[in-house]
Amino acid sequence: MWLKGRTSFTKEEFIMNQTNTSKRIPTQINEFRGDYAFLSNFYPAPVSYMGQTYANNEAAFQAQKTLSAREQRKFCIFRMHNPSDAKKLGRDLTLRPD
Repeated sequence: MWLKGRTSFTKEEFIMNQTNTSKRIPTQINEFRGDYAFLSNFYPAPVSYMGQTYANNEAAFQAQKTLSAREQRKFCIFRMHNPSDAKKLGRDLTLRPD
């Protein structure tokens, strides 16, 4: 399939693809599994943000829920390789006012 492995498309490619039903790109993604697993916060890919590196997007997301640098560092120092652990730890943070 000519689209396999592509992450972006021109408008013309997308329209052309929609006319060929054997190579159709879904217009709605219902779950972040299979070909779309990389879109999940739980996908195992390092994320660098504001000088910190997190093991996954979930750890980075949870760290941003607080203004406390100490609490934010827990998500790096704690080595949040398991995104479920990051999500659990995020429940006990001092939340930002916004």
